[in-house]
Amino acid sequence: MSDACPAWNARSVGDCGSPGTVQVLPFEEARGHRRLHGARRRVRWVSCWFDDPCHAYLTGCRFQQYSEVDVRVTYCVISIASLFGILTDDLKAGVVDYVLSCQTYEGGFGGEPGNEAHGGYAFCAVATLYILEAVNQIRDLPALLHWLANRQMPFEGGYQGRTNKLVDGCYSFWQGALPALLADVVRERYGDEVPYQCHQEQLQKYILLCGQEISGGLRDKPGKPRDHYHSCYCLSGLSVAQHGDGRGEPVVFGDSSNLVARTHPAYNIGYGKATKAIEYFKAKGPFQPE
Repeated sequence: MSDACPAWNARSVGDCGSPGTVQVLPFEEARGHRRLHGARRRVRWVSCWFDDPCHAYLTGCRFQQYSEVDVRVTYCVISIASLFGILTDDLKAGVVDYVLSCQTYEGGFGGEPGNEAHGGYAFCAVATLYILEAVNQIRDLPALLHWLANRQMPFEGGYQGRTNKLVDGCYSFWQGALPALLADVVRERYGDEVPYQCHQEQLQKYILLCGQEISGGLRDKPGKPRDHYHSCYCLSGLSVAQHGDGRGEPVVFGDSSNLVARTHPAYNIGYGKATKAIEYFKAKGPFQPE
């Protein structure tokens, strides 16, 4: 795959999904998470990308040139830049205000200002604020917590992505990571006695009892086929459900063999690997754009 990737985009240093297609930011994020070391030169492209198709309106970002603007790509840019030590003031300019403007009347976040609150967009928004150390600037934290709590279904234990939708295993991470990202500001505002904002055992029950295919892999819900996407995010959700915000011992439903490694709630890569990458590039000194 490493040999194939450069051939997939001969015109620039960004990554794309298949040979001959244009570079798209989520593919750059995926490859960047996979190959952290020796990549700082490559991801200078991200800075150029932000200066060109990003900073569109209200400093949101685009997937690719002339495409839509929303918080998914804003998250991809901020995530990559923070991991590789290229998170300059120019890159951060206006991003927090744009993300905050995507909070809806329900309390969650949509992809753009005025959109419906949605679990995937809410993750991208809150994770971006977390990376930028701006979670405490969320305009209506009580509404966000109320919306989030009501997305975890009392019977199934798993999360739905939007109001009046069915539970989906992938939201075990997209929604399930939010309590970990919000934990510090919740304690700061309401005190240490406030419980963690997720029923960790119930979420694990849904993943382990309803999300697993008997022959391997994980899925959206019973009756749906297994696939790589849901296998990834169900396992990631299992990790955040067990490790929470990292304070204290993991909460594990069932046998101790169910325990999985801790993933970083903002980057969804191994917690130790994420912090190691950030420290590695931080030690190289401030990023100097070419």
